Amino acid sequence: MRRKDKVRLTNIATYCLIILILAVFLFPIYWMYVSSFMSIDVLFKIPPRFIFEPTLENYMNLFEKTFFLRGLYNQITVAAGVTILNTMLSFLAGYALARLDLPGKENIGGYFLLTWAFPFVAIALPLYLFLKDVGLLGSHLGLIFVDLFGIMPITIWLARGYLAAIPRDIDEAAMIDGCSRFKAFLNIILPLSKGGIAVVALITLILAWNELQASLLFTTSQTVTAAATLEGLAGKKIAYQWVMAGASIIVTPILVIALFAQKQLIRGLTFGAVKA
Repeated sequence: MRRKDKVRLTNIATYCLIILILAVFLFPIYWMYVSSFMSIDVLFKIPPRFIFEPTLENYMNLFEKTFFLRGLYNQITVAAGVTILNTMLSFLAGYALARLDLPGKENIGGYFLLTWAFPFVAIALPLYLFLKDVGLLGSHLGLIFVDLFGIMPITIWLARGYLAAIPRDIDEAAMIDGCSRFKAFLNIILPLSKGGIAVVALITLILAWNELQASLLFTTSQTVTAAATLEGLAGKKIAYQWVMAGASIIVTPILVIALFAQKQLIRGLTFGAVKA
């Protein structure tokens, strides 16, 4: 067999393998969307039907017979609050680690990341008691605090990497010209970090939007998120297609972000890891 034919066969085999892997990973997402438009009679047919008459009944029942819309409002509120606060606090902390002469700052970033080694169940009870003592249990603000506690370590690390890549001479020159350190950070450093701010905000939004454990433990019927609402419906045969409809609504924004911002997200994660 000629070398050219061997290369062609290798390429064909490689593409076939890639297609197979994509099919394995993408089929559950495809089935989630498809089954959200199936009636219960079609959904549980064996063998499964891939050609059927779609219906919006599942979405209507989800909106009318569950608290999904209220949960969706709560989820948007919490995710937006976490994204705004976490992005601001991460860059303030990242600036301190990148610029200030703090004792032991070389290890502080590692200590932040070390908190990710603890499973959520190990800190759930202390967080629950703390929120109860300060009167934030079952509130949006309490859930925002818990999400910040879990997300901020990684975003501080990323923000530190972006800020450390900006030459010190820039803000030092601004301070020589009369700017305070905070004013130099606000007016000069932050505008130069627009790409990093966008990446940190996107990563925060994705992590906050996908959060489920805290939503199950620290919310009430008034503040429960859409994801936690669906978890309560899981396992009920009559509500299976409702869960698929709700999951489609929840997953779609994240899929859109991942598709259109994947290069920025990958660059942000690798950039922060290398530069920090």
